[in-house]
Amino acid sequence: MTFDVAGRSIDKPLYPWLLAMLCFFGGIWGFLSVGKLEDPSFSIPSAIINTEYPGASAREVEEEVTERLERAIQELAQIDTITSTSMPGRSEIEVAIDSSYRSAEFPQIWDELRRKINDTQRELPDGVQPSIVNDDFGEVYGLFYAVTATDYSARDISELSRFLQRELLTVPNVARVISAGEREEMIYIDIPQERLTRLGLPLEQLISTIQTENAVEFAGSIRAGDRQIRIISSGDTDTLDHISAIRIGRPASIEQIMLSDVANVTRGTAEQPRQLVRFNGQEAFTIGVAGVATENIIEVGEAVEQHLQLVTTSLPTEQGVIAPDRQRHLDSVIRLHGDQYGGDGILVQIQREGGLATLKRPLLKRLVEAGSECLQRGTLVTHIDIQLVQ
Repeated sequence: MTFDVAGRSIDKPLYPWLLAMLCFFGGIWGFLSVGKLEDPSFSIPSAIINTEYPGASAREVEEEVTERLERAIQELAQIDTITSTSMPGRSEIEVAIDSSYRSAEFPQIWDELRRKINDTQRELPDGVQPSIVNDDFGEVYGLFYAVTATDYSARDISELSRFLQRELLTVPNVARVISAGEREEMIYIDIPQERLTRLGLPLEQLISTIQTENAVEFAGSIRAGDRQIRIISSGDTDTLDHISAIRIGRPASIEQIMLSDVANVTRGTAEQPRQLVRFNGQEAFTIGVAGVATENIIEVGEAVEQHLQLVTTSLPTEQGVIAPDRQRHLDSVIRLHGDQYGGDGILVQIQREGGLATLKRPLLKRLVEAGSECLQRGTLVTHIDIQLVQ
């Protein structure tokens, strides 16, 4: 016995209409809910816990840091796997959330993980740095800039980076701005061992004196009538002259000597930088801009470009901001190729700002017109080549 679909549909038209309405409204719901962003954010169910333990061997890091943190992490029922690596001076633990949990639940799980890690800190030995939980891997930086500043000091480059980050965060719909590749400025104090031995100065006393001078302490206050006046301790502790003039007392003596008498104080950049960035052979640093998750990154990029044009006018000419190529694309070229046997094809060019991300109805209209023209010529369209030109 066969099932007569057409006959049943004619006899009982309600069911076909219900199915058609279900498909119709389901299609509308799917169209409205489907993601349309070019660079959507996504959630990664993994986090990394980094803990520094300077001077410790790999075995000491494993026994005194990694194992204690792992025991605390294992108390979380949401964790699927734990992978740890113990290295000299550093512990790295990677945790993964079970696949049964949805991305909306991740922030709460990471908060619980941080509480467990913070509660375990008091069990770690002295000298261990606070653990850092990094779970922010899903942010998409749709705009990426390279900034060059030749013949500028590390301090000037750092100030320029902070200035650009502050300005870009004021642009509407900009969620986050990060930078990387800045040269880290450091002050080096080179102390020859023979000078310490000749003067009878213990190295620990020298280090303690420098740390005390560099510490920020409350100097107190005095009362003047009905007013309380705060005492400010003046002094710029990050200048070479001030550091060189630090006085150190010699043991078993009232004599004091200056730090410059026993050490060479110089300013420079870190010998082992965390990141090195070069653009066309020039030293540079990068700035990444992430837009609000619900906004079109192309529109955010246009707003950022306009703000950068205003900001860069106040910068010296030696400093340049290299914008991402996507924001420089003004035209879109669609080329319909004919077949390999002599088809002549046709070229369609759309004049519209913003690149392909904003080309919707006009692009499709021109594409259909071009395809119809190819068919009228008798040309077989085998593939479509979309190119971006500046």
